[in-house]
Formats: sequence, structure tokens, C-alpha cells
Amino acid sequence: MRKVPVAPKFKHLMEKYGQDPDVWPNLLKLLIQKPQKYYHWDKVRYKEPPNGFNREQWWLAIRLNRMSARRMLPVYDKNDDQFNYVLTDETLRSLHVIDSKANGFISVGSRTLSAATKNRYLISSLIEEAITSSQLEGASTTREVASEMLRSGRRPHNKDERMIVNNYLAIKQIEKHRSEPLTIERLLNLHKTLTEKTLDDPDSPGRIQIPGEKRIHVGDEYGRVFHRPPPAEQLPQRMKALIKFANESGENGGQFIHPVLRAIIMHFIIGYDHPFVDGNGRVARAIFYHSVLQSGYDILAFTSISQIIKKAPAKYGYAFQYVETDENDLTYFMHHQLNVICRAIDQLEKYIEKRQNEIRRIESKLNRMPFNYRQLALLSHALQHPNHTYTIRSHRTSHDCAYATARSDLMKLEASQLLKRKQLDQKTLGFVVPKNLELQIDSIGNTWLAWVRLRIGWRTAKGTTLHWVYAPFWSESPEFCLLTNQQICRLPRVNHWRDFIIVQHFT
Repeated sequence: MRKVPVAPKFKHLMEKYGQDPDVWPNLLKLLIQKPQKYYHWDKVRYKEPPNGFNREQWWLAIRLNRMSARRMLPVYDKNDDQFNYVLTDETLRSLHVIDSKANGFISVGSRTLSAATKNRYLISSLIEEAITSSQLEGASTTREVASEMLRSGRRPHNKDERMIVNNYLAIKQIEKHRSEPLTIERLLNLHKTLTEKTLDDPDSPGRIQIPGEKRIHVGDEYGRVFHRPPPAEQLPQRMKALIKFANESGENGGQFIHPVLRAIIMHFIIGYDHPFVDGNGRVARAIFYHSVLQSGYDILAFTSISQIIKKAPAKYGYAFQYVETDENDLTYFMHHQLNVICRAIDQLEKYIEKRQNEIRRIESKLNRMPFNYRQLALLSHALQHPNHTYTIRSHRTSHDCAYATARSDLMKLEASQLLKRKQLDQKTLGFVVPKNLELQIDSIGNTWLAWVRLRIGWRTAKGTTLHWVYAPFWSESPEFCLLTNQQICRLPRVNHWRDFIIVQHFT
């Protein structure tokens, strides 16, 4: 990443061209034209200006246009100048997309994703955010190793793995306290969680830098400094101002700022202030999540902004630089982050669509399988509720059938390995959903089934006991012939079966 040049100051341009009678009338004509894309001076200086203008004059016209629409924020830089932003069409369009898709996720997502599936995807998103957010800060552990570590719960082996574990714990902490207002104590505790056992100074986690310490700055390995944060003497007051801004809602006549924009501004301010020795980027992204989740944007809990940022980290860095080099105009950073959020939501939508297609495909196979309507209804329910437990009584109640019918339904599903038997207590037999139910249905849907009536016999002290039972026999061919003893002995639990006949074919 290179250092971005400072844009010409609006005040200086007005002094230079504002009183020029040859320039000012033409500038007014540019002002009434449709605004172009929100370019920084870093881009404008390489573009061809309109006829009759040099690049500085063109930039003055652009700045005049933006000045008329800018909004001042109750947030200040280290020189006590206010940050500001412009509510552009691009910003409004992105906010509309986020709001509409957040509402759509509540309805569509709740129908498409079961609670268990949502939880699995949420955990995967938390793991992805923990890994990529740490990698942005320098952790070099691969995604596969890090994911295995978090899922298995094993202890981290090195500092890089510890960073990822800490990040995961911090995000879980945010989930737990999402409804509580942000405080200084919670902010410091979040930093402590993120940096525990990863810093050279063991006293640094959980505290801001103090006067007399070497102030941290943002730069690269070549010695170029991109940002010098405020002096440590300003940090206590600046943290109080951040907390106040975080907990404002715009009620009682205060300035209303869209909740997503407020979260983005907080993300930027932590990055700008750089109050900690290390982990500032991770804290900034974690605070963003706290803010949006507190405002009810649950959809963003299922997304990873760091995963998107990691694909183009230079753009993330430039978004910070553009603000500081153009008179504190936060619009650049807002545009970047809104684009990141929209792309993350698009990924979630693709997952939901993929999940919908999977469910439709599995259900279409269910309809072709040799089960009665009660068994098909149970399997359809089991796909959506993989943690559910079924009993003979619950199946009887759901379908108003006899005890023997309900028992037969469940036993046949268990024999087909689509349910697993579980003794709930001394009198109640339960049936739970196997973890690989979808794979089982998928494999069965590609085969043909014959129900085999088998006579089971076994010896007891009182003699030989005989029973007739049904068992499934699957084949890749729809043509069945009488089974041989050798084939029967390959079926489940057949070591004591004596004789058999095929009583039904289902195709």
C-alpha cells in the first residue's frame, strides 16, 4: 500500500479561485451537473477535467457540491476538527439493501434454516471471522488448522493460534452481551480477551496507552508512516466521547445516524485513535459487530466482514487514508464498509439459496421413496429439526393412528437407518435423527427397496421362540429375485434368522 497524497484544502482553493471572475461563473455550471462517483483527489488528479478547467478548479467544484450536502458528526480528530460525511445515493442504496435483506432474512431464513442449521452456520461464521480478523493482524495459521482447533477445542500451540482463539472468544462475548450498552470497562475487557497471552508486555492487555509510552503508529515494513494517532494524553477523553457516541440513539431531538453507519463510524474511530499497543483492528471490527447486533441487525451475525476485507486489504487501508487526507470526510470509509457488508450478505444469500435447493432435492427424493404419508411427514420434519426426538406416542398424536401402526412406522424407519433408537426411560422408547440423515436419504433415493418378511428364531431356557419381522433390502436394480441365505446374512441383525419370504416390492 502506498501513501495517499493530501487533497487540496477547500479553504485554500476558495482563496485562490473564489474571487476569480473568469472561473466562478463556470464553477456554478459544474455545480448543477449530476454528481459523479465519489472519487478522492488521489483519483481525480489523474482524470481529465472538464473543458476550461484545471484539476484544482474541478476539485473545488466537487468539494462545493459535497459541502452543500455534508453532515457534521459529534466526533473530532486530534486537532479538534469535526468528522463529517455525505449521505450519497450510493450510501442510501446500500443501506436500503441491508435493511430490506435484514428483514427478508428474518422471514425467509427462518423458514429455510432450522434452528440447528442456523446455529451451525452461525458458528462457522464466527470461526471464519475469528480466523480472518486475526490473519489481517498478522496471524499466519492456515484456515484449515485454525478451524480444526476451534471446532475440536484443543489448546493453541503458538501465538498465532492464540490470537485466533482469543478472537473467537471475544466474538462469543459480544454475542452474549449484545443487548447491553457499551462501557469503558466492556471495551477494555474486550481488548483483554482479544490480546491475552499474545503481547510482549503482559500488562498491556485490557488498558489504553498512557503518557510516556512510545505511541503506536500505522506504517509499513519500509518505514512509511500512514497514520499518526492522537497523543496518549487525549485517549481517556476520546474514549469517553466514543462511548457516548456509541450509546446515543438520536431520540429526544438528537442527531439521527443510521445504526449501520454509526457502527461503521465506531469502527473507524477505534482505528483512528489506535488506543492500544496492539489489537486495534480486531477491537474495531469487534465493536462494529457489537453495535449492529445491539441495533437488531441479526443477519450480520451470520456474516464475516473480515473475510471480505482480507480479499483486498489495501482497499481497507486506503479507505482510512482517504478520510484523513480529505478534511475528515468519512464518506469514503462508509462506502468501503457498506460495500463489504453487502458482499458478505450476498454470500449468506447464496448459502440460503443453496440450502433451499438441497431441501427441495431431498424432499423430492422423499416423495419417491417407499414410505407411507406418515413416515414421509416425519422425515420431512426431521430434516428441518435434526435435534428432535420422536416417540410412538408423539407419532400417534400427530397422525391419529393406532399404537401398532405408529410403532410399525418408526421401527421401519429405524430399520432403514433413517432414525436411531434411544431408550428415554424405563418405559419410553425414543427415536432420534441420525447426523447423516440427508446423506442416508440421498443414498436410499438412488436405490430400490424390497421389504423382506423374516422369521426370527432364538433359543431360550423354555425352548425356541419364533417371530415374524420386516426388514428392508436395498438394491441398485428394480428387478428382485428371491434372496439367497448368503444375501440375507448380509442384512442388519440376521445372525439368528431362520427362514424368509419376500412379501412386498416397492419401486
